[in-house]
Amino acid sequence: NAGITGVDCRQCSNLMAIGQRAFQSSRLRVFTFPDENQLLRLPRASFESCKLEEVVLPEGLTEIGPCSFEDCYELRKVTFCESVARQSRRFYSVLEHLVLHEMRL
Repeated sequence: NAGITGVDCRQCSNLMAIGQRAFQSSRLRVFTFPDENQLLRLPRASFESCKLEEVVLPEGLTEIGPCSFEDCYELRKVTFCESVARQSRRFYSVLEHLVLHEMRL
């Protein structure tokens, strides 16, 4: 996965899981979730230390695993729905990172 910079899953209506550490430390800048989302959780460290710049978390996502977006220093924008916002404090750690990063600019 080290050479992948973008993944578009909009047409992958059967995507039900992303592996633990699937994109960890990759050059991935863009990941587009399926339009018809069946993915309920992001496992531990799924995008940790990658180069993601923006992420749109899909409706229906109910769990964000530990370290899912940790050390994603290029991450500038997170778009989310209510099901994500109410699910866990891990979501707020993603937002906290963005706020702290913006304050340092």
